[in-house]
Amino acid sequence: MKASTIVNKLAASVSARVQVLLDAGEHVASEFKKINELYQPEGKHRGSFERAVEAVKDQIDFDFLLKIIGKAKQDGANDSNYVQAKVIEKINKLIFALANKDLRATDNHTRSLMVNAMLNGKLSSKAAFATLVKVEWGEDISEMLRERNNYTAGTGSTQLSSTKETMRILGLSINPKGTKNADFCFTDEGQALFCERFERIAALVTKAEQIEEELSENK
Repeated sequence: MKASTIVNKLAASVSARVQVLLDAGEHVASEFKKINELYQPEGKHRGSFERAVEAVKDQIDFDFLLKIIGKAKQDGANDSNYVQAKVIEKINKLIFALANKDLRATDNHTRSLMVNAMLNGKLSSKAAFATLVKVEWGEDISEMLRERNNYTAGTGSTQLSSTKETMRILGLSINPKGTKNADFCFTDEGQALFCERFERIAALVTKAEQIEEELSENK
């Protein structure tokens, strides 16, 4: 599928979704303004987004996003066929980051989680939460956390959930929706993509592997 076709389909689905909400007199998330600047033919960032999609479309499967993005309401809290506007924004940022090989283009929460998960191979739910929130350290967290943030518990929980959703929807993780205690980890293809596109992550993974080999040799 051409990049222009993918973005046109995204634009049409978002337009239909917003119209359903407007017709019902319901709230339309403010994020859709920025989303439409990327998706709609007249959007001021449509060209750059289409180029970004072109750069990643052979490595990211957009089929699931295209299938669910037009749904206006979710059926229950863990509706796997519904994507929130804030998650769409995260998806868009990750697409730009991958296309431009610039890890800084992701949001801060996603970037920290990606770095720590790739460094360790995966993160337990507690370690993922500790990446975003300065929780009290305990023996139940064994991972090496290269990046840590100091968000509130509420913000940390929300951002962890939306980052997990971002990866799930793009097929880059194996995390099912709504499983709070599941490990945060990526598919083999996702790990390879992040190492290919992000030099910093590739360097960290290589160093971690070298350290692990040295420890194994010294046992």
